[in-house]
Amino acid sequence: MTALTAFVLGPITFWPPADITLCLKALLASCPSESETSGSEDGLSKIRVECLLAYYEFHHLPGSAAWMRVSRLTRKAHGLGLNQIENPDLCSAFDADTTSHDTAEDWRLVWWCIYCLDSYSNISSGSPFVVDPESINTALPSRLVNGDLPVAPSDSQPQRIFLADDLNDLWETVQQIVKGHHAVDLNLHLVATTVLRRAGHLLRIRSEKGPGSVQARLDGLKRSLALLRLALPSRYFHPSRLVINGESKKQHHMRLTNLLLMHMAFLIVALPGDRAEDGAGWTDCLQSAFHPAQDIASVVENWNNNFNSQTDPAICLIIYAALQVLYLHRRSGIGSTPSSHTMQSENLLHLFLTQFGGIWSLPRKLAQLYCVARETDAGPLSSAEIDILLKRARTPLHPKFANSHLMVTEHPSSTTFPDLTLDFIDPVELLSFVL
Repeated sequence: MTALTAFVLGPITFWPPADITLCLKALLASCPSESETSGSEDGLSKIRVECLLAYYEFHHLPGSAAWMRVSRLTRKAHGLGLNQIENPDLCSAFDADTTSHDTAEDWRLVWWCIYCLDSYSNISSGSPFVVDPESINTALPSRLVNGDLPVAPSDSQPQRIFLADDLNDLWETVQQIVKGHHAVDLNLHLVATTVLRRAGHLLRIRSEKGPGSVQARLDGLKRSLALLRLALPSRYFHPSRLVINGESKKQHHMRLTNLLLMHMAFLIVALPGDRAEDGAGWTDCLQSAFHPAQDIASVVENWNNNFNSQTDPAICLIIYAALQVLYLHRRSGIGSTPSSHTMQSENLLHLFLTQFGGIWSLPRKLAQLYCVARETDAGPLSSAEIDILLKRARTPLHPKFANSHLMVTEHPSSTTFPDLTLDFIDPVELLSFVL
């Protein structure tokens, strides 16, 4: 825990960065995710550590080993029955009769952390998810991961809220979350993750079987997204901080993070399929994808980088996808948006990746990929060239692409983080990076 905290917050005087990295690599080697975890307080601590190590490896040492660690961790969670916490007959993680409400809530937070890890690790690699949403009988969290925002009193047991099995009913879950006033932003994040999972699933099926196999489901997803947009609070999609509504800086940051996930779902829905099969509609889809990419850039315009150390760097995969769409749209020569305006958005997103790249290697490598493409920025690209590059951008961690263009040599970062002190936070608080 100390090593990961020091790594995220930056260099400290008594622990050189190289030693921190060696310590974390030693922990990865000594804590395989297939090790046994008992259903106890000790077991809760162990699986928290495994979550954090999987989180670290995925974002700093991306590759097949990191992906497999997340997969094994997810299967372990199923083995403990964390997907069935509300069903004591199938959950062996703890004894429901003797475990306190707070401890049970800690187990729920661990499950939803793993749910997020399973989501973005498989979307980015173009792989099937381990978690089946219909198998989940674990309620959404009723308290926040950290204490920055109000939580329910200890004597108040909020009504349990569950993710809807049917995506078409997810808007009702949103309304329950907003009315419940318990961990609203955190639970809306899980809703947004669920929508993005569905979009990522359809993206994978379309790439494997062709656009005709999923068109009806893509149309259904568009309708579900429209319902969600209307179910969310008024002005929720406005990227500026809603000061008049009493929105704090922390709440604004959490909302912006959720907006990135939602806009990414819109982007995936709009992405063109195979050029040879889509024909003339391919160009129209590329133009349609440009708009959610610009929406992502608008969110970044309002980003407060003081919260970077508390933010899951997996959002950089979203930033990279939007950056590539903007870049390829500009190189295509279609549309009426001035290239100078698109270039400004590209620069904004690239700087965002660069900032996160000061801590994590995944965004640093994604930024390098964009820079390599920019070096050949000379004139328009053909539709065939754009089609090839788009396929790679959809799933940047797919083994076929990652082995050749993402696993570049890692160089030590010279970025410094002045005026930061080491704050030894507990494992539950550090889970806020993931959630």
